[in-house]
Amino acid sequence: ALGGAHGGAWAAATRGLCTPKAPTTPFVLFLSGPDKTGVVATLTSSVSEFGGNVEASRMTQLGGDFSLVALMQLEEAKLSPLQEALASRMPDYIVNARKTEPKKVEEVNTLQGLKSYELDLEGPDSVGIIAATTEAMARSGVSIIDMSTDLSNAPFAGFPLFTLQATFKTDPNCLKLMQEKAKAIEDRFGLTITISER
Repeated sequence: ALGGAHGGAWAAATRGLCTPKAPTTPFVLFLSGPDKTGVVATLTSSVSEFGGNVEASRMTQLGGDFSLVALMQLEEAKLSPLQEALASRMPDYIVNARKTEPKKVEEVNTLQGLKSYELDLEGPDSVGIIAATTEAMARSGVSIIDMSTDLSNAPFAGFPLFTLQATFKTDPNCLKLMQEKAKAIEDRFGLTITISER
């Protein structure tokens, strides 16, 4: 038995020892609002305060707004308290989170067996470029890893310059189809598209 003096000694000896952590759940966190100094610091310190951890993130400035998407690990029971804290601390921002699933081993192995490529596109801005490009990539069987677009003034060209950069993975046997579709997009929109192996 652990009663009496022996029980007290046991309690004293085990006090402060590490206890198993509650399991965490992966969430994707979305934030959007005014571009101000300290936004990311407030967000990440709040996540840490509730025992969470930001594992990966993407951030961008769009117009006068700042947007962030992040993958975080957090105990599921602490999600609502975290969201309430963020709503109080960052009232000018839209903050949402949704549960996600870790990549399955077979999905990771499939991607590891593919080669990585970069696609760079530029030319005059026109409605439908992004839609045509992403549809071509989907029909070519490629997996988009990352993509960004931008629109800037091109004073020497005389028109707004649209650029798109994408990283994707695919089987080399499927690359020829992607290249053919890229050529069709070039001709349709008057663009320059280059695809190179990373």
